[in-house]
Amino acid sequence: MLFRSNVDVGQILGSADVNIAGMQVSRTKAGGEALIALTVDSAIPSPTLDEIASKIGAAAVHAVDLD
Repeated sequence: MLFRSNVDVGQILGSADVNIAGMQVSRTKAGGEALIALTVDSAIPSPTLDEIASKIGAAAVHAVDLD
């Protein structure tokens, strides 16, 4: 088991006044690509999503509003 703080994403969201409420991580198979889902308390601005994608080298970053 490993506990790690994703400082880059947390700092970027914090700078945009977006609080992380929870996080889930999954993958399709052992050694496969990971999918990370963050639950946040407010909408994430588009420029913030772009910054996160660039900083972590993500293949894709999408926001979903369930309200």
